[in-house]
Amino acid sequence: MRALLLLLLAGCGARTNLEVDETAVDAGTTGPDAMAECSRDRDCDDALPCTRDRCVAGSCERRPRDGRCENTTCTVGRCDRERGCVAEPIDCSDGVSCTVDSCSEDGGCESTPDDTLCPISNRCDPERGCIARALVHDSAFLYEVELPNGELTRLTRTGASYTDIALAPDRELYGVSRAQLFGLTDDSPTVRPLGFSDSWVALDVGPGGLLYAAGENERVVAIDLGTFESRVVATLPPPFVASGDIAFVEGRMLITVTDTPSSRRDDTRLAEVDLAAGTARILGRTGQPCIWALAAFGPRLYGFTCEGTLLRIDPFSGDAELVRTLGIRIGGAAAR
Repeated sequence: MRALLLLLLAGCGARTNLEVDETAVDAGTTGPDAMAECSRDRDCDDALPCTRDRCVAGSCERRPRDGRCENTTCTVGRCDRERGCVAEPIDCSDGVSCTVDSCSEDGGCESTPDDTLCPISNRCDPERGCIARALVHDSAFLYEVELPNGELTRLTRTGASYTDIALAPDRELYGVSRAQLFGLTDDSPTVRPLGFSDSWVALDVGPGGLLYAAGENERVVAIDLGTFESRVVATLPPPFVASGDIAFVEGRMLITVTDTPSSRRDDTRLAEVDLAAGTARILGRTGQPCIWALAAFGPRLYGFTCEGTLLRIDPFSGDAELVRTLGIRIGGAAAR
């Protein structure tokens, strides 16, 4: 009878989840040591020479050691937990936006000025960044004049006897004499003959890409930069003729004129040329003699005289004020 009762209880237990949990019995044979990642330091070796591999409480601990990675002139060694030693380039930036910063193992960090990273009519100074400037010339040299302070720097000898120079939007530089038109650069006296000049003394490139010129007569001409052929596009009001230069200020074509050409004591006036109508009108007196060069810089207009003075000229009235005496006899200028 007792045996039968035990059999019944065993059967009932199987149906009511009272059976023995085998998993619980097996767990007794495992513990924290069975789940450990490591038991000694060499179990954690990742084969990377720059990491310090240790077994700490059954877990691998890998610490990067940058000091085990090599530094060079241009790179800093850093230990990466996955890749080992990696070389990261050093920072050679000098904080000047117009310099190209690089590094060589022989020379270290170098910063090379690049004028093309500056707006046109600017030069890249390796310490000061982009410097606004006009190019001017006398009978023998090409110069840079910083704007607006008038700091003067000699650049190179002129390769011809220029009466004026002009800077195009694509940074091409042109020069003109009474006989020829040239291509030139601001760092060499070498010139490239491009065409002939009709005794032109004034030169500039307009917003549309045409080169404009005028001589000591009433004619203003446009020069095709592909063929270098010229055509009359406007005439000055008599008795005025071009006295020195042309400049475009915010799309307006301005020209210095005089009724006493070639005089160093003339009463230079500022005129505006209407290319659509082919006419020009006098804006006003400058109050200064022999303004032989103009340099437009954005909305501002600067003038240079044969007496070596830098002027700031009102582009609407022609009124001029002295900025600085430069001490050279300026014959022409270019800026944009």
